[in-house]
Amino acid sequence: MVSVHKVTSGSTSALLASIMLPHLRHGFIPTRVPWSETFTLQIAPTSNVVPIVKKLWPDGNSELSSTIMDYGNELHCLGVKILELLAESLDLDQDFFSKNFKSKHSAGMRMNFYPPCPQPSMALGLGAHADPNCLKMLDQDDVGASRPKRTTNG
Repeated sequence: MVSVHKVTSGSTSALLASIMLPHLRHGFIPTRVPWSETFTLQIAPTSNVVPIVKKLWPDGNSELSSTIMDYGNELHCLGVKILELLAESLDLDQDFFSKNFKSKHSAGMRMNFYPPCPQPSMALGLGAHADPNCLKMLDQDDVGASRPKRTTNG
């Protein structure tokens, strides 16, 4: 078995892999690999923000933890408001959609980074898929990573 830590020689990706993906720490190395870095945090119903931040910053970085939690909670409130406005626009009761997301909800935060790939033919792209979410808040930059494209031979 090969350890991700040994393969990536102490990189940030290896550290995050050991924290976020413990089931992938040991095993075979595929010939084609995903070429992205992701950082995923669970906000609700049970948060993993504080334990993960404590693993990355020994002092716990409480300011970062509270900022992430505040941001996640504000996004949840915004999502509920959007669902209420959608219901109103369809002449439904205001809480027609949102009632199921006020007390029992699941919320997460994922940050993706797609660095330039020196050998695209050796990297896996993200295939067509569907995300099982009611509402997704996407803060898109100018890279266009929400719709990645891969071409062969130009």
